[in-house]
Amino acid sequence: MNIKDKIVVVTGGAHGIGRALCREFHKLGAAGIVVADLDLAGAEKVAAEVSGLAIECNVAKEDQIQNLVAKTHEKYGRVDIFCSNAGVGISDAPSWTASGGSNKGWQLCWEVNVMSQVYAARAVLPEMQARGSGHIFNTASAAGLLAQMGDAAYTATKHASYAFSKNLALTHGAEGIGVSVLCPQYVATTMTGIPDDSEQERGAFMLEPEDVAAICCEAIENNQFMITPHQQVKKFVAYMHADHDKWLKSMQELRAKQIGDAEELEMSMFIKAV
Repeated sequence: MNIKDKIVVVTGGAHGIGRALCREFHKLGAAGIVVADLDLAGAEKVAAEVSGLAIECNVAKEDQIQNLVAKTHEKYGRVDIFCSNAGVGISDAPSWTASGGSNKGWQLCWEVNVMSQVYAARAVLPEMQARGSGHIFNTASAAGLLAQMGDAAYTATKHASYAFSKNLALTHGAEGIGVSVLCPQYVATTMTGIPDDSEQERGAFMLEPEDVAAICCEAIENNQFMITPHQQVKKFVAYMHADHDKWLKSMQELRAKQIGDAEELEMSMFIKAV
């Protein structure tokens, strides 16, 4: 789908990858950009930058997704591309077991990382089917292909996001509706501890949101389903599928090393304190 002259909605659009997507869509000539976020002030700032429309939206609520789409229709008449980009992680604290985290946290991950994408698809699919065109873009994670140690809820729901996206593509691809799913590893956003526009030092595998957004927009224009901006993720996935038991053993060893390093660091801090 050519982005030029299209109407685009981006959830989680006030910060990080969402903000970068809005900017990239604007650069590529989108006719209208709706910046949706819980942070209305942040959304308004981005919307002013891209000559778009800011809408406060809690994506965990289906009625707010429906309202978002309705307001987009009021302003622009249609939705060509819907980007379900908002996401959340909670960690396995305090127990640090794979079933850790509170029920409330698990439910939040389910509602934001999965159900928001279901709600969005319900809201935009009928119009896309009627005209035989449109594109649905879902942000998942490399954790949805592999695993995120220390956050089982994030891992499980990002797997579900990827699976739902795949089902959207196989069900509606022949109807002229494109589907893309983004599965990045580390990106310099608040979710990885780097605030917007911070000059904080990046890790070796960390990409900038702007670089990821450019890759995503190219994928949308090429009707590409899987988007893995980190090349190492493809290698990790291939390694896992070649031998799941071997992959699990290597991950178990890595986790044990991380725990050992944490204990060693804690002991060194204790010694210094004494």
